Amino acid sequence: MKPNKRIEVVQLSNVMDTMLERAGIENENYVGPTKMHQLLNVLKREQSIYNTVFHELIRQVSVDCADRGELLSKIREKYVQMLDHIAQQMIEFYKDLVTQRMMDQRILQELYNFKNVIEELTRELCLVQAHDRKLTKEAEKVQKNLAEALLEAEKNAKIVEDYHDLYTMQRGRMESDIKLLMTERDIWSSATYELALKDTGDLGMVEKLTEKWKKLVNKFKQDVERTEESTKEKSEIVKAGIIKWQEFFNNNLGKDVIIPSKRSPFAVALNDFKEYEKMLEEEKEKFTGDFLLSRYDALKVIKRLQENWTDIGFGILSRHKSMDGLLPPEHEYMEDIVKIISKLYREYEIRINGDNGISKVLPNLVISLDMCVFKLENFLDYSQVPTEEWLEIDEKINEMKFHLEALLNIIDSVPEGMDMEPGA
Repeated sequence: MKPNKRIEVVQLSNVMDTMLERAGIENENYVGPTKMHQLLNVLKREQSIYNTVFHELIRQVSVDCADRGELLSKIREKYVQMLDHIAQQMIEFYKDLVTQRMMDQRILQELYNFKNVIEELTRELCLVQAHDRKLTKEAEKVQKNLAEALLEAEKNAKIVEDYHDLYTMQRGRMESDIKLLMTERDIWSSATYELALKDTGDLGMVEKLTEKWKKLVNKFKQDVERTEESTKEKSEIVKAGIIKWQEFFNNNLGKDVIIPSKRSPFAVALNDFKEYEKMLEEEKEKFTGDFLLSRYDALKVIKRLQENWTDIGFGILSRHKSMDGLLPPEHEYMEDIVKIISKLYREYEIRINGDNGISKVLPNLVISLDMCVFKLENFLDYSQVPTEEWLEIDEKINEMKFHLEALLNIIDSVPEGMDMEPGA
């Protein structure tokens, strides 16, 4: 071994400072997961430096004294063991500390949760207490109401008992009233049955009378219409005939109309006008004399028959008054029917007696035709149409044409404005 020199100690000191300085810089750059890891890293590096320096010192001391070097070496080993033990204890302590911290955090979390649960339970307890107070008040109120209800029930029981007595008494009265009503019902049933029998008989009679009345009215209507149709047809024949002869004589005025071996047109015209006069005379007789009386008699029979079934109908309706004594609405309908039928009778009276204008027009036409016949008889001595005499006939024909046109318009009708009231 080399002898120990002071320069080696100085160099060793410088090396140690350099190594410690470098270790310090590296420790500053080292970032561990925790401060404990950083501390252990510092201890580990410095322990390595001290161990190296210590080893060199032991070597230098061992040069002078081997026993001293051996003792220092033993001290170094113990010191290393102690530092390792301290580091191990620090690690264990750190683990325990971390575990304790985690447990503390867990305990704090549980305490916080427990606090929240306690607060929630406290709130629920307050709600339960409030609800309990409310239920208590309601129970007291219900108890009070129950007491009042019991008191009211006792009163009602008394009232029910009184009502029962009243019901028993009223029931007796009602039984008596029912017996009386049943008696009245039997009386009314009997009266209703008799009334129904009478109504049935009267309705049957009304039905028979109305059927007979309708047949007579239809027959009377057909007779009147046949008469009016006959008058209308003959009026049209007369109108066409006089127009024909008017045109003939106007076209041959001043001319010789006599043709040898042929009948004189004056004689033919005379016969036609006589026939026209006869036709209208027959129609005129239908509005006078026996023919008119027979029509009146037929209408009287119809009226009498209608009065019979209307009287029976009014009798039936008068037996069915309301509780207020009012007649049924059908009674008013019946009155309207009677008014309509009366107007129908009045219309037929006007049509059969010619008050619609026929009774005035037909006599005028007959008179006019008679005058024309008289004038035409004088034409038999002429061979030509005499102008002056024909002008008189022509004027009369124009007058007849006007009357015939009026007659055709008023047949089978009643002029507006005529009094349609019965008996007018």
